[in-house]
Amino acid sequence: MPTRWWIPLEGVRPERVKLEHIHAAASRWFDRTPEQHAAGSKPYSISPLAKDTAGGVGFELSTLTDEAGGLLRTAVVPPATLRLGIDQAIVGRPSRLVAESWESLAQPSGSGRWELEFVTPVTFRHGRRSSPLPVAASVLRGLVDTWNSHSGLPHRELTRRDTDEVWVSDIEGRSELMMVSGIRLSAFSGRVCYRCDDQWVAGLVDALFRLAPYAGVGSAKAKGLGVTRLRPVRRARAAG
Repeated sequence: MPTRWWIPLEGVRPERVKLEHIHAAASRWFDRTPEQHAAGSKPYSISPLAKDTAGGVGFELSTLTDEAGGLLRTAVVPPATLRLGIDQAIVGRPSRLVAESWESLAQPSGSGRWELEFVTPVTFRHGRRSSPLPVAASVLRGLVDTWNSHSGLPHRELTRRDTDEVWVSDIEGRSELMMVSGIRLSAFSGRVCYRCDDQWVAGLVDALFRLAPYAGVGSAKAKGLGVTRLRPVRRARAAG
């Protein structure tokens, strides 16, 4: 079951913690073999450090399978500790923020519009190249791979003709250059509204867009990139 968790930390100095530190620490909870560590599609994704509503420090972590959720609960038994660079943090008990079954995600919502907010930079890599442009085909390609790898439900196939039916109707944000694990990436932060006027294709991609808040989007999701929220679609801005 796709689930988003909040992992509270104590004794951490956020200004000293890099994305790579959280990835290196948390990936040990899930990647038990070299093959799992090298896998392109992982059953988890991680956010950078953040603060909760009470001002506490921690990070969000999403698990996509019951097995991954079980590994998390087994690994994080207070008073567990987590090495973050040269610091050692105390890990509190994970709390579940939101969850939805794969079967529920598979039921079309009937929507033909989806607004994604990329709350951490998103990038799309191909070999040595990285692009900040969140076109529908790039976004959906990764999400359909995640669906087929972890849902346990019938595979979804997207053709080029299908993704051509999904288009960007509104975009607001900026691109930026950043360094992650010594690699320079071009990434995008902001929001994008996608639309599809073909009812059959809309039903196919609806589950994928609704999966995005759990799976993340783009490359380096296990290092905190591509953290995504699905927002209620705004009304179109009036002309003039």
